[in-house]
Amino acid sequence: MTRVCADIPIVGGQSLGSLEDIFEPARLIWAADTNGDQLVNVIDLMKCINGAVGVCDPKVAVADVEVGDVVGVSGRTVAVPVSVFSEADVVGVVLRLRYDESVVRAGEPELTVRSEGMDVHARVIDDELVVFLSSQGGAVIEAGAGTVVKVPLTLTGDVSEVGIEVVEPIVFTVDEAIAFGHGSIFVVKSEDLVPAEYSLAQNYPNPFNPVTSIAYSLPEAAKVKVFVYNTLGQVVAELVDGDREAGRHVVTWDAAELASGIYFYRMEANEFTSTRRMILMK
Repeated sequence: MTRVCADIPIVGGQSLGSLEDIFEPARLIWAADTNGDQLVNVIDLMKCINGAVGVCDPKVAVADVEVGDVVGVSGRTVAVPVSVFSEADVVGVVLRLRYDESVVRAGEPELTVRSEGMDVHARVIDDELVVFLSSQGGAVIEAGAGTVVKVPLTLTGDVSEVGIEVVEPIVFTVDEAIAFGHGSIFVVKSEDLVPAEYSLAQNYPNPFNPVTSIAYSLPEAAKVKVFVYNTLGQVVAELVDGDREAGRHVVTWDAAELASGIYFYRMEANEFTSTRRMILMK
């Protein structure tokens, strides 16, 4: 068996290490020895992605991968948006998400408008989710920046937060160049999850002078009203009046123009209603 090349350098002159170590997840998933050298490596991936003739010294692409803000989807499931910036059209992306399988379960990744038409494959191997976007169908991700895939993750354990590592993402571009990312870590927290029920929290601080914050939670999208009343039952402020997405929300009230005293704030959302008391003390 002949090895094509042992190491591939990345930007800055650092070595990425052996190809067997780097592409072990991809080998187990796709096992695509396209050039018949009995090795599955970066050359085979390049050919699988865009049909280019593999080379041992690929060019370095100007591209970067970032994870955006985690968004609650439903229950204990969140969507993790992954963005790609590239100066050239992208024909392939390899993502490896490493986490503790005892507390996290991965779902099927979803393409976005920016990556529409691309092929996406995923497989859980040991404690990693490997996601592979390719242009086998002929589509590309146009040069620029934006989200290309959303990865759903469900917290299955009783944890308040869990760290997830993005392991050295790889981007392939149409000019046969490759960008190797340095990896990153993001945290999914319990507050990122969609609430299980409607709730209206006590304002904070309380008493306050003259600004306070009011938090409320929605298990589903709803038309929400949050009004403030004086002790005579008169509306003195309309803090929220419109459609809101599921999740946790915070609204701030500035009562600088009102006199000290006791006030009430009431929330209405679908069939849920709740009223709380607060004190303005100047």
